[in-house]
Amino acid sequence: MAREKKETAVLRGLQYFEAVNRHASLKLAAQDLGVTESAVSHQMRRFSALTGQKLLTKSGRGGALTAAGEGLAAKLSVAFAGLGVEPVERVEA
Repeated sequence: MAREKKETAVLRGLQYFEAVNRHASLKLAAQDLGVTESAVSHQMRRFSALTGQKLLTKSGRGGALTAAGEGLAAKLSVAFAGLGVEPVERVEA
């Protein structure tokens, strides 16, 4: 199997990051994306490596955004607004 191109990996990472941020849960993000929790965790580690920043930190059985993750989430909201797309509000567990 061919390695995923960096551009595709970044887009997939953004998709998974957005779901994790919106749901504030790896488990709920996985359900939303139709993948396993392990797949979300793997993609988040890979995305962090691609960005060179730690985006999530372990918090009990879940995770929380780091300062870098919060910064990226804010930038995504601005980007969505620039596209005329309303940002999806975070789901409270």
